[in-house]
Amino acid sequence: MKYHPEGSATMLTAAVFQLNQEYVKSADTQHLGFWTQTGETCSRGAGMRYSGSSGGNPHNIFKEPSVALDDLAVSYDLYGLTGTEVTVPMNVSNLADKQYTANCRSDMYFFIG
Repeated sequence: MKYHPEGSATMLTAAVFQLNQEYVKSADTQHLGFWTQTGETCSRGAGMRYSGSSGGNPHNIFKEPSVALDDLAVSYDLYGLTGTEVTVPMNVSNLADKQYTANCRSDMYFFIG
């Protein structure tokens, strides 16, 4: 969705999406140092990222909790100042600086976001 206020140089945009991914790469518990493709993950967005609960290892002995994170993307078009097609973007991930398990694929490998 786009919104351009009349008489303004401001352009506001928003997007809503859902991405589903099957066969996510996971650590192979039978062969240390190898990977297998299992499971499914889902990302949703509307100025936010959502990751649903998922198995923490290939045997689903424990679960990774779901998490919702707020992100922000802003860009400024410098054409009015420089006369050239230059845009300055700024992206901020995890505005609230929330700590969460970003990725957990085995009992030994997990990453904190």
